[in-house]
Amino acid sequence: MSQPMPLHHWTNQIKSMFPNLSKPQATVLAAFSFGVAQSRNPPPLNAVARGLTFFGIPATVETWLRCFISNPRIDMAESCKSLARSVIRALPRKKPVILLVDETSLHDRLKAMVVSVAYEGRAVPVAMMTYHQTKWPMGQVEMTAKTLAGSGRNGQRQRPGRDGGQGHRDFSESAKAIEGLGMHCMMRVSRIVRVMLDDETVFPFAHLTVEPGRSWRKKAKAFKNAGWIGRLG
Repeated sequence: MSQPMPLHHWTNQIKSMFPNLSKPQATVLAAFSFGVAQSRNPPPLNAVARGLTFFGIPATVETWLRCFISNPRIDMAESCKSLARSVIRALPRKKPVILLVDETSLHDRLKAMVVSVAYEGRAVPVAMMTYHQTKWPMGQVEMTAKTLAGSGRNGQRQRPGRDGGQGHRDFSESAKAIEGLGMHCMMRVSRIVRVMLDDETVFPFAHLTVEPGRSWRKKAKAFKNAGWIGRLG
């Protein structure tokens, strides 16, 4: 059975977006993403296979998809870079690219360090690294730097946002790693983080933004345990 016309065009698009993939690999990725897109929520693999019966019986298609997922010959890092380039090139050229960095848990089985592009109130994933809950492939700061590398757009400003689940020392090291990639850094912190103002007074961050929806902006230093990171004046 021939492919639907939308899938035929999407397959050609995938081949153009991912030059590191072979034609068969790009065809599977196009079919896989097409099947997922037919559902509002990410469906289980067997449900994706049932939506791709023009490739064969569901059991055969599911095996086909599983082989693609576990294919060691696919360079995930290079594929993520290809995806990031394609997404970012589609954004308006005159606006800064805002990258969101977050570590997400899938119940008690899997974690993923994910880099997404902020677009119209949504997060579009462009790079990721997955690992077992207790088996980090490297330190979290290094994972952040590696997933961000190659995901930006030359000549534009990127502002990675970090989740506030780390210790203060990791915050400062993450900031240095991100700035080393030529990006600006914006971090989400807890209410108890202490901030030093230009007169050297120190307050918990919660005391500076007392009302929901209100903002506070001023140059200051933070993270006392890391040696007061930031600038005054």
